[in-house]
Formats: sequence, structure tokens, C-alpha cells
Amino acid sequence: MTSCLGCADLHRRDRDAAWPAICAQLRETVGVADRATVLATAALALSQVNRVIAAVRGQGAASEPEPPQTLNATLEFDLHAGAIVARQWVKHPLCAC
Repeated sequence: MTSCLGCADLHRRDRDAAWPAICAQLRETVGVADRATVLATAALALSQVNRVIAAVRGQGAASEPEPPQTLNATLEFDLHAGAIVARQWVKHPLCAC
């Protein structure tokens, strides 16, 4: 079983008592990104979905016996550094996923 975004929120809450208030404020905002960021995000997400589907169907490349590194992770684009930051999460015991 893999973690979900709810697990990530619960882990953040465990680390920061203010996280529920911050999260509530973030839910009321609309994100803005330039076209390149939106397209890069969609391309990255689609490539990861395709890797998981191929692995489930047993069609993964022989050189990729391990699950994708993005499994159990959230990805953040850092536009200033020109990098993608991956944060790893484990399933949270209080999450119903």
C-alpha cells in the first residue's frame, strides 16, 4: 500500500501544529503558473502514470525492476533553481487510504 496526499497532510500536521490552519488557507487560494510549468507538470505526471501502468501490466523495462522513485512522494517545481524537489512520505497510520 502506498501513501496518499492525505498521508502527507497528516505527516505535516505531526511536524507542525499550525499545518491544519495553513492547509485551510491554501485550499482557498487558486494557484497560478506559467504555461511552461503547467505543461511540464502534466508531462511529468503522465510519464509517472505510464510507468506505473507498465509495471502493473508487467511491461516495465528490464532495467527498471524497482518502483518509480516518485511512488510515495510529492513533487514540487522550484522555478528559481530550475529543479524538481521530491519529498518522500510513508503511509500514515491515521489515514484511511
